[in-house]
Amino acid sequence: YWGAQRAVRTTLLVMGSFWLVFVLLSHMGEPSHLGMELLVVVRFFALAWSSRRWPRLTGGCLLAAAVGLGWLFNMHEIVTEGRADRVLVFVLFIGPLLAGALALMRPACEEA
Repeated sequence: YWGAQRAVRTTLLVMGSFWLVFVLLSHMGEPSHLGMELLVVVRFFALAWSSRRWPRLTGGCLLAAAVGLGWLFNMHEIVTEGRADRVLVFVLFIGPLLAGALALMRPACEEA
């Protein structure tokens, strides 16, 4: 409907905004820890910006992030140990990154 680049950019902006609100609310009492948590948020906005300029590179970064987060959150336990609680993490966090990566890396993603 929008095209891959705009859809990925919008998705990353929404995810980054939700993460920003979460970080700000969770560190209201201890603002000294806010800087490190904001580094995660900055990555969402940086990838949203780069998705228009360098879609393939951004797709590769999103793929690396999705694979890395899958390893970090032990997504293999969904299959090996039947951990259904990991499905929610995949659907809400890793799934959009993976879908965005695949959309940006396909050959037809040369929009203006």
